[in-house]
Amino acid sequence: MIDTEEKYYTGKYDKAFKEIFLKESNKDLLKVLLEAILNVKIYDIKLEPTERLSNHLKIKKKTFDCLLNTNEGLIGIEVNTSQPSYIHPRNFAYACDMYKSSTTIEDDYSEKINIIQINLSFGLPKKQERIRVYKMQDEKGNMFVKNFKIIEINMDLYNKKWYDLNRLEMTTEEKEKNLSLIMIGEERDNLLELSKENKVVNKYMEELDRINKDPIFRWSISEEDDQRMIKNSIKREAREEGLKEGKKEGIKEGIKEGKIEIAKNLLNMGMSLEDISKATSLTTQELSKLKEQ
Repeated sequence: MIDTEEKYYTGKYDKAFKEIFLKESNKDLLKVLLEAILNVKIYDIKLEPTERLSNHLKIKKKTFDCLLNTNEGLIGIEVNTSQPSYIHPRNFAYACDMYKSSTTIEDDYSEKINIIQINLSFGLPKKQERIRVYKMQDEKGNMFVKNFKIIEINMDLYNKKWYDLNRLEMTTEEKEKNLSLIMIGEERDNLLELSKENKVVNKYMEELDRINKDPIFRWSISEEDDQRMIKNSIKREAREEGLKEGKKEGIKEGIKEGKIEIAKNLLNMGMSLEDISKATSLTTQELSKLKEQ
């Protein structure tokens, strides 16, 4: 049984995505997903180690969500739940690492192997297309290299589009292709409805149910959530503390400015520096400077 009061982890969480799509027995789900994105037939899928070690001590190792060797080339998949400023540079660094690794295996540099990074991205601007393809080319379309591209899927827009479509007019193949993307971000109630008409969604939901009932998986992902929330709490507290300090400094500055105005008036009245100092707490040196202005 699934506890409806507990948090239900969907494919939007990279750990859940990997737990399902990197399972050998779920290659059929992975195949359908890749075919929907690339519009090609995928025959061979070999799961590669997702942790890529660097040969340079100063370069950090990179961990991919999903790294695949296929008949279409080397494919990396990244699931991005949100869009902080570092996401694109980080994902580009991963893609470049894939490219570097593939071109240094043999004795020469070539463009024989396609390098494709797929970003399943939530939180992109609504105005961005459902699928955007980035290539290495100039403004005139001249390709720098022909075997490299990044495909970014606007997952929120993809899901919205699905519910706007007249699905009665869609073929079974079209439904399956669309649903292989839609299902990743869907909550269980929606998956339950969609699974009634599609075997791919049904298998995916069964796998999600399996990992959500697994206490070891829940513990690992809950710990990750906990660490994330701790970091967010520390950042929030630092911001709040900064605002408090800013307010304190502002108040102090305001009080001092008020004392200076009073001191100027008293100086104009001819009061001695010592008496003004007692009245305003400003030093005689500060008052002397005011007198000179």
